[in-house]
Amino acid sequence: MALAPIGQAARLASPAQGGLPAAMAKSPRVTFKMQRIAEGDWQIVAEYPGVEDRYIKGLKSKAEVDEWLNGTRRIDWLRSQGYAK
Repeated sequence: MALAPIGQAARLASPAQGGLPAAMAKSPRVTFKMQRIAEGDWQIVAEYPGVEDRYIKGLKSKAEVDEWLNGTRRIDWLRSQGYAK
């Protein structure tokens, strides 16, 4: 791995962003948490910093929640909310 010359590395670092250029700074991510409300009633809480929590309701089992989280429905939901391309 080749290292950047000292002058070049200094130009890339930005103290205001903890040393990362704006294009490389990580954006916040949506965090999903499953909740069992009652027997046969599950929901997913979608948390995003600075935004009110959103609830995905109507799930009937933990298996259905797992399928939602690991399948295409999660990506489809993120796209519908503007969090993914």
